[in-house]
Amino acid sequence: MGFLDLFRPRWKHPDPVVRRMAVTGLKDQQILAEVVRTDQDWLARDYAVERLTDKSVLAEVAKTHGSWEIRRKAVEKVYDWSVLAEIAKTDDDWHVRQAAVHRLGGSEPENQALLAQIATTDNNAVVRYGAVMRLLRGKCKDLLAEIASDDDDADVRSVAVKMVEDQNLLTEIVKTDPHWHVRWTAIENLTDRTTLSEIAKTDDNSRVRWHAESKLSDGIKCRDCGKRISYDEAHKDALGQAMELVWETSAASNPKFMPELVQKAARRCDRCGKWICSACVEHRFRAGMVTDANCGGTFKTVEYRDP
Repeated sequence: MGFLDLFRPRWKHPDPVVRRMAVTGLKDQQILAEVVRTDQDWLARDYAVERLTDKSVLAEVAKTHGSWEIRRKAVEKVYDWSVLAEIAKTDDDWHVRQAAVHRLGGSEPENQALLAQIATTDNNAVVRYGAVMRLLRGKCKDLLAEIASDDDDADVRSVAVKMVEDQNLLTEIVKTDPHWHVRWTAIENLTDRTTLSEIAKTDDNSRVRWHAESKLSDGIKCRDCGKRISYDEAHKDALGQAMELVWETSAASNPKFMPELVQKAARRCDRCGKWICSACVEHRFRAGMVTDANCGGTFKTVEYRDP
């Protein structure tokens, strides 16, 4: 440390650690603004932004600072709608635009119009997603339907389709959308039983088929105990398929034989389609009850092979 350093304010000290410590005690908004604009240490700038309270200084930093990290930090403290709107539409970094969109809210027509514009025109899917999340279902039905059908990002379509109520559009989406999660989400609001039945049989994704079947019967339940069966309980993975083969080759000579791993999966009757949960599977097979007494079918695990 040189002799002149003794007369400098600590926030101008050559050691960045000393400057950081000094900034944490500053209240003068002009000095803090100078630190944000000129200090070469990112942590000192970060500390300075945290202590800024002057609205005009925060707005200036949020719009003009050269670091997107600092602009985003400043945006998180801005309340002026016009400043947030400008940043949400024009900042060249999506992180900053996302932060501005996150702070936009309310049912005012101008606010909903801005969110609608961003939801359909921003070139970043994360920003569009955030805008869609803040659109009000009752005021933007047509726009949300358009986004659910046409946006090129599956996550954006998924969040938009949650707010779609038009049954014809939901039917189209659940039959044609290329991403399984969008189709799965569309099933949530779909009420047409004919379409649900078709999807439960024909969709190329096992989770979508399972969801459609569950919607038809208000949840897939165990025939024996009434417990609701989850997709994961019924899903047979590669190890389960291998163990199934072991069981099938052994059950002919000993119907009570059942490896522990096989007991973990729910099973479905190959004749009537009724399910039994994994706990009831264990009870039945240990008792030698390998078939359904009502229809004569055999309870088997269902193979799901998604493309």
